[in-house]
Amino acid sequence: MSSRMGWVPFVLSSAIAACDASTSGPGPNDQLSARIESPTHSYRFSASDVVDTATHEAHYRWLLGALGVDPAVKLEYHKYRDRAHLQRMTGRATNGFAEPGTPRFHTIWPWDNHEGVHALVTLTLGHPPALFNEGVAVAHQTNPRAGDTVARWNGEPVHAIAARLDAAGQLPTLAVLLESPSFFSHAEGVVYPVAGSWVRYLIDERGMAPFESYLSNASFNASAAQTRSAFLTAYGVTLDAEWERWREFLDAQ
Repeated sequence: MSSRMGWVPFVLSSAIAACDASTSGPGPNDQLSARIESPTHSYRFSASDVVDTATHEAHYRWLLGALGVDPAVKLEYHKYRDRAHLQRMTGRATNGFAEPGTPRFHTIWPWDNHEGVHALVTLTLGHPPALFNEGVAVAHQTNPRAGDTVARWNGEPVHAIAARLDAAGQLPTLAVLLESPSFFSHAEGVVYPVAGSWVRYLIDERGMAPFESYLSNASFNASAAQTRSAFLTAYGVTLDAEWERWREFLDAQ
């Protein structure tokens, strides 16, 4: 599924094609009865499962510095053995999800560099439309414990993926990505790395200040017009113009 140094978790429902086991309801062995407490996390998992706390917390320390935030609360890491286990316990057929605006996130991975980002961002910065919300998570899919701070999707740098799609004429238009329902109607293997490259570009080229300003006035359910207006206020340039600058950046990759 990936070429990696260390574990690179991939998230969301169709990232892996798999057949779920029975989801008739949780059994005695499904309960998240095991606990590990750290200064930053409360880990909850089944007695037969494992969590790679060292790798996860190395990523989290890097993430706090990268975003410049402090949630002032522990995050709650709910770990499941596999998709079927997660579905039995939560009713959701996915590899992971965060509960926006709360410290809780759910994942099947021994360490997580995506759903934990969602939890931290929505707690401290805001909950923007999917292009930016998934983008900020993918933009921070790194493995600092292995010395790898390049944002990757399925092991490949997100800028390389976006550049290849753009060169092939397969990059989705900004218009179809601006509203969350439309974003999620497209293939995850395309829109997630594209969003990650876009947000990574914004942060690296423009800095965190305008990005934080935009997030503070953004809404996951915002219309395209509302998103364009909020972006203009935060960045002082139109969203469409910055999107074209990002595409020029991709040309140089």
